[in-house]
Amino acid sequence: MGKESRYKFVSSPFFLGLYLIFMLVTSFILSDGQINFTPAKWIPIFAGVIDTESISTTISVLTAVAIISFTAFSLYFVNEKIFSCGKSSSSLFLIYLILLLSSPETIFLSGATVAAPLFLWSLYYSMITKEGDKNLFMALFLISLATLFDFHSVVLIPFILYYSLVTSSFALRGILVAVGAILVPYILLFSFRYLMFDDTSLFAELLVTDLLSFSSPYIYLESVAKIVLIIFMVLIITRALISIFSIINRYKVVKSIGLVRNISLMLVLIGAMLIYRESQGMLTNLLALPLSFIIVEYLSLKSTNRYRRVEFFVLLILIVLNRVAQFV
Repeated sequence: MGKESRYKFVSSPFFLGLYLIFMLVTSFILSDGQINFTPAKWIPIFAGVIDTESISTTISVLTAVAIISFTAFSLYFVNEKIFSCGKSSSSLFLIYLILLLSSPETIFLSGATVAAPLFLWSLYYSMITKEGDKNLFMALFLISLATLFDFHSVVLIPFILYYSLVTSSFALRGILVAVGAILVPYILLFSFRYLMFDDTSLFAELLVTDLLSFSSPYIYLESVAKIVLIIFMVLIITRALISIFSIINRYKVVKSIGLVRNISLMLVLIGAMLIYRESQGMLTNLLALPLSFIIVEYLSLKSTNRYRRVEFFVLLILIVLNRVAQFV
């Protein structure tokens, strides 16, 4: 028990809060010329309306921080309301932000920044059985809307569609509502573009080009510290999945379903990051959501090896080393 209690601090809100301050400060420093600022060149819903390439670094960072804060508070609410992962939603809130900021690009505004809270709320509505048609519509409408901010998130639609229909028992009415919910954002956007720019064909072509811009699986590794960090992250994820699945039948039904859905979506997003090499950093906005649920739940398990907190502490150290390497 001595070693177990010795490392309890690593999952405490106080320690995680201090660690988050370090990540925030270093992210702000890196954003000020230490890393290359690439404006959000292609946010479909803003194309031709807002010139995202002209947004200054300061506005980009401040806007991103505001949206990320909303996403983090939404995560806290969603966990309290339905998922119940970990012992403390405060720890989930902080671990999500730490995982997110481990990628320095996330401090800048991108389509994925806005898509993240839409994805989270879509997952939330896909879990709720009350007011079936209303929640079914909201789940599919929100994930469809998310794709208009970052079209790579279209890979999530089949999964949210399936999960939502499972919740509504695959009724014909539910299928029609789901398809309609997916189409509504696109009908509205294409109608707007037809009336204002008369470029619906070109716009559709750009969307398809964006979706097909994948390549062979690739991970951008700019330092030894990042290589070690990724290897250790894979190790922790693997151990977390093994531990969670070993006791999945002991969970309450809703929590069990929520964990399985988060795990599947995490794996889908990891796959998307591997094939969309130019968007790896930005897609961390989406990946950090299911990943934080899984890691927080892993840290709270009593049945797992007592060294799980040591593993998490080592992960935090590696994140710091990777951050330091970005200044060199």
